[in-house]
Amino acid sequence: MLNEFKSFLKKELGVSKYRSYFEEYQKMDRMQKKGGEKIKLQSVYDEIYADLRAREEELLLEKQKRLREAMISVFQICRHYTLVVITYILAALTIVFFGPNVAIDFFSVITLSIVFLVKTYQFVVNKYSYLDAYIVIAYKAALEKCLSER
Repeated sequence: MLNEFKSFLKKELGVSKYRSYFEEYQKMDRMQKKGGEKIKLQSVYDEIYADLRAREEELLLEKQKRLREAMISVFQICRHYTLVVITYILAALTIVFFGPNVAIDFFSVITLSIVFLVKTYQFVVNKYSYLDAYIVIAYKAALEKCLSER
């Protein structure tokens, strides 16, 4: 999936809970954009915490490991995007200037551009999925509290 946080949250929380939490954060976001004051959604944190508190420590440690992997994956996507842009430009220029045949050059540049657009979309989705990031932060805080209590 292109959005790492969304994929992670759907696996960990379930699709229905993810959707309900996402809708709550959307409501909060709309209220803030209308000029309302900043609101913390304690209810999402409380629900996640109550669910995690009932789990065994081994399972919580495994969840923490998966959370860390998802966060690292998002950071790597954002960090490596500059390399993707440079590689795309260099590859396109190399194909255009040193390509053996115009038809092959055309299809190569088109294919390269499609892959570049997919990587760009992946970068944008992961960089600016702030509502998913809010849910991940609530999940991380609840998970850390559960682990510190044991």
